[in-house]
Formats: sequence, structure tokens, C-alpha cells
Amino acid sequence: MLQNVHDLAAVVEMDACLYLPARVQKQTVWTSVLTVLPLCSMGYIVLIFRWPLLATEWWVIVLCLFGAAAVLRWHVRRSTYSAYWILDIAKRRLESVEKDVAPIQLDASHSIGCHSGPLHHGVLTVEVELRHRTSGPVATLCSVDMPTSLKSNLATQLEILDKCVDRLVHRLEIRRSGARLVS
Repeated sequence: MLQNVHDLAAVVEMDACLYLPARVQKQTVWTSVLTVLPLCSMGYIVLIFRWPLLATEWWVIVLCLFGAAAVLRWHVRRSTYSAYWILDIAKRRLESVEKDVAPIQLDASHSIGCHSGPLHHGVLTVEVELRHRTSGPVATLCSVDMPTSLKSNLATQLEILDKCVDRLVHRLEIRRSGARLVS
């Protein structure tokens, strides 16, 4: 599961086939708990006000707890890693997980570049794009979320992502386009 730029760099370095998600970001179970818990609490409060005698029965409480656990499990499974692009390095081929998108055979006219987006809630998003010499951006391979709590940590993450793109370009035998993230 790709959760940060270090995971992405390790995968790019070693794997023959990359399963790239739409977004590389840190996901914790606590995020799911903080999403599901208020919703389930509100549901139980509505139950208490609507049917107060029923809400205090032991089997209703157990049923509500199992329901909350099921919703939490569903939310965690839904928000976990799922591949969006499959990049086969040996075949130099990019395929979408969606079947209606035609695969892209990489050649010398393709390049990979990255650019940073706006800072949003203390997170900098950098998009890694596949580009074509004449038609421009072809696909966003993935977006990488980087927390900006420490400026030195952000510079390190940007440098690692630059090296990651360099390594990917070298392995695919295509060129890099656009400016580097860290000069």
C-alpha cells in the first residue's frame, strides 16, 4: 500500500509492474473512526428520541454496535489502496484499471514530469504526469500528498520524489519533461 513518497520510491526502484493509485496519501483507521463514529452516534441519538424504550434494550444496543462495526469496516475497505493505473516497465505499457480506456504503449515521444499544486490544509499535492511530445499531458499517473508541517521534511520529500521520477524515467527509457521540484 502506497502511503507516502518513500513507499512510492521503493516500488519504483524494485517492482517490474507498478500498480499506481490515483492518490498516494497517508490513510489511518482513525480517519475512518472519526468519520463513522459521529454518524453512528447521531443514529443512536435519533433512536433514543424516537423510541426510548426500544433504544435501551440490550439486543438493540448490540445490534447498533455491530452496525457501527460493519460501517467502519466498509469505510476502511473503501478508503484503502486501489490501483488506478498499471505500469508494466518491461513492456513499457500503461494500462488503466478501467476497461474502457485504451492502453498506452510508451515510446521516445513520451515523457514523465511532475508539478506541484496549491497548498491545501497543510498538504502539498504533487502530480506525476505522463506526457506526449505533441499532444501534451496524457495521464496523471498519481497525485502524491505531502504534509508541510516541517519545511526541511517537505524539501526532503520533494527531493525523493524527484529522484523517484528520475529512476522511473531511466527504467522506462523515456525522457523527463518540465522543471524539477527541487533545484
